[in-house]
Amino acid sequence: MKNKTVQKILFTMGSLAVGAATKSLVSFIWTRVRGNEPPSNPAHSDVKMSEALGWTLSLALVASLAKTFSRKKVTEKLALDV
Repeated sequence: MKNKTVQKILFTMGSLAVGAATKSLVSFIWTRVRGNEPPSNPAHSDVKMSEALGWTLSLALVASLAKTFSRKKVTEKLALDV
């Protein structure tokens, strides 16, 4: 049981770190490519629906890929059986 608890802690901490880094990276790339900050409030009247959806999809895609990649690497490095 202790091993499962350690796995959960490692995956949780890793997911938090990867999530924060991913959001910063995607925000940086969005700003460089689009020339403006990503929308922080999609309900704001100045934000177009296409921009809000583009930001959401971009962030979700990259975050999912990063989480999957990092989880795979942690599992391989620690030879965990999940």
